[in-house]
Amino acid sequence: MKYLTVGEVAERLCVSKAVVYRLCSMKTAALAYHKFGVGRGTIRVSEAALDEYLARSLVESFAPPPPRKKVGRPAPRTTEYIKKTW
Repeated sequence: MKYLTVGEVAERLCVSKAVVYRLCSMKTAALAYHKFGVGRGTIRVSEAALDEYLARSLVESFAPPPPRKKVGRPAPRTTEYIKKTW
């Protein structure tokens, strides 16, 4: 299993390192990570955890709305209609 640094994860997601740290924070915990070392330690994210995050964050596209009715001038009156109304 390969572990990625915060910089590598940020590069793969095309975001800043701050975004990756926020994804790993205790409040959101959107991205699973491992902490190595004592004290502050270093954060490493496994490729499997990154793949799982990407799968969870996928947004499916929805069907487009039905076409709108054309709003404009009313249809022209036929000669038969005009003859009936006169």
